[in-house]
Amino acid sequence: MKKRFATLLVLLLVAAMLVGCNQTPAPTPTPTPTPAKTTLTIGSAYDIINLVPFLSTDSPSGDVHSLIHEGLVGYKDNYEMVPKLATTWETSTDGLTWTFHLREGVKFHDGSAFTSADVKFTYEQILNPDVKSNNYKNYTIIESMETPDAKTIVFHLKSQFAPFLDRMTMGIISKTYVEAKGFSTNNYNGYNLAPVGTGPWKLTQWVPETSLTLSANKDYWGTKPTLEKVIFKPIPEASVRLIAFENGEVDYVSAISPDDVARLAAKTDKFTVFTYPQLRFAYLAWNNQYEVFQDKALRQALTYATDKDTIIESVLNSYGVQANATYAPNHGYYHEVEEKYPYDPAKAIKTLEDAGYKKGADGIYVSPTGLKASFETMVNASDETFTQVALLLQQWFKAIGVEMNIKSMDESAMYDIMDKVILDGADNSTYQSMVGSMGVPSDPDQTRYLHSEGGLNDYRYMNDTVDALLEAGQKESDPAKRAEIYNELQEYISEDLPMLFLYFTVANNALSSQFTGMNATPYGQLPALNLVTPAK
Repeated sequence: MKKRFATLLVLLLVAAMLVGCNQTPAPTPTPTPTPAKTTLTIGSAYDIINLVPFLSTDSPSGDVHSLIHEGLVGYKDNYEMVPKLATTWETSTDGLTWTFHLREGVKFHDGSAFTSADVKFTYEQILNPDVKSNNYKNYTIIESMETPDAKTIVFHLKSQFAPFLDRMTMGIISKTYVEAKGFSTNNYNGYNLAPVGTGPWKLTQWVPETSLTLSANKDYWGTKPTLEKVIFKPIPEASVRLIAFENGEVDYVSAISPDDVARLAAKTDKFTVFTYPQLRFAYLAWNNQYEVFQDKALRQALTYATDKDTIIESVLNSYGVQANATYAPNHGYYHEVEEKYPYDPAKAIKTLEDAGYKKGADGIYVSPTGLKASFETMVNASDETFTQVALLLQQWFKAIGVEMNIKSMDESAMYDIMDKVILDGADNSTYQSMVGSMGVPSDPDQTRYLHSEGGLNDYRYMNDTVDALLEAGQKESDPAKRAEIYNELQEYISEDLPMLFLYFTVANNALSSQFTGMNATPYGQLPALNLVTPAK
C-alpha cells in the first residue's frame, strides 16, 4: 500500500512538472516612466522685494519682474538689441524724435489689449516726481510723448541721446489695469503684489520670504513656455540652498560657492553647472559725501592696502578677474586699465602720513583736521562671499591704521538705507560704505551710476570731469568716438576712485538634469524661462 502511494505521488509530481514546462513564462513588467517635471523650482539667494518695473532696484526682483513685464525692446543674451513690444522704430535726422511701431495682437495678463496708451502711461509714471522712481533722472531727456494711433508712440527728446534705445527696455504696465484697481502714485504697493504685464509668465501667488509662483501665460504672443510653473524660493544661506538643490527640493541655484563648483560639475548625470563671466563687478562702495571719504588720500591708501589677487584666489577659488574700473573684459566697450594703486601696504601708510595723518593712541590714524580714519561697512549677512571679502578688507585696513567696522544686515535693509540717501535726502552719515556688486548695462552709458544727478548713484560721487564725459558720451552716436570718451572715463575713475574696485564676477549656477534649455547670461540674470523644457 505504501509502495503504491509513493508511486502515485511520483507520477503526480512528474505530471505537474510537465504541465509547468508547457506554460508560457509570465512577461516582465514594463517600468512606468517617471513623468517629466513641469514645475521648475529656483532656490534664490535673495528674497524678492519689488515687482514694479520702474521702482525695483535689486537684481533678484529684476529677474522676476522682467519675466512678467516686457519693454519696447530687449537684449538677446544682453548684448544684441532685439524687438519686443515694438517691432520697428526710426529716428529723425536730428536724433530728437523716436517713433516706435507696436506689435499687433498683444494682451496683458488680465486680457486687456496692449496699446500705445500703456507705453505713454508707463513713462508718465516714471516722470511723475510723486511716484519717486529712482529711474526718474534717467528719463528726463524726454520732452513729450504722443500717440497718433493705438500702435504708434512718438518720443520727442530735449537733445540727442545715444543710449535712448537702451532706456526703452523698461517694462510696460497696463494703464487700464492700474486705473481700474485704483493704484495711485503713492499706492504702487498694491500693484507690487499683483502685477500685470505682457510677458510669458504671470504671477499667481506670492508669500513674501516664503515663495513666489509664476504660471505660464498661454496667450503669450511669442514662444510660449513649455513648463507650467516656476517657483522662486528664497534660501539665503548658501549651504542650506545647496543641500536643497542636491536633495532635489529645488531645481536651479545661483551663486554657488566656488568650492562646490567642481564637485557638482563632476556629477554630469544629475546636474549641469554654468560658469561664465558676467557684466558685473564687486566693490567696496563708499559714500563719497561722507566726510571720511572726501579725502582722496584715504581712498588711495585703502586701495593700496587691498590684495585683490588674494581675494580672487582664496575667496573666489580663482573664479574672478581683477577690476580697476567698471567695464568687464567681455563688455563691448572694455578698455584695459592698468592698476594705478597696486597692493603695497607700506605705500598705503606713506600715503596717509604724507597727507598729514598721525596715529592715535589706539593705533588708528587721525587726519590733519582731527577726523579719525574709521568707518562702518554694510554687508549682506546671507552672502558668504561678500562677508569673507569684508573680513579680509577689515584685516588689511587695520594693518595700515584704518578702522572698518562691519555691520551685517538684511539686503533689503541695506538698499533701503542707500535709497534714503538718494530719494529722501537723508543725512550722509546714514550710509558710509558697503561691500556689494553692480551690473553694467550693454550700452556703455553709466550716467545713472556715476553722474552727480544719476538716479542710481548710491555712492554720491560728484565730479565735474566725470559728468562732462558722461554727457558727451550720451550725445555722441558714432561708436568709435563713443569708445574714446568711455576709455577716458575708465582711466579717470580708476585714478580718482569713486569706489574701491575689487573684481569682475563669474557666475556659478547649476541646473538639475531633469531640465534643459537654460542659457547663461552676462548679467547672471535668468534667461527667458519660456525656453526651458523638461529633459526627455
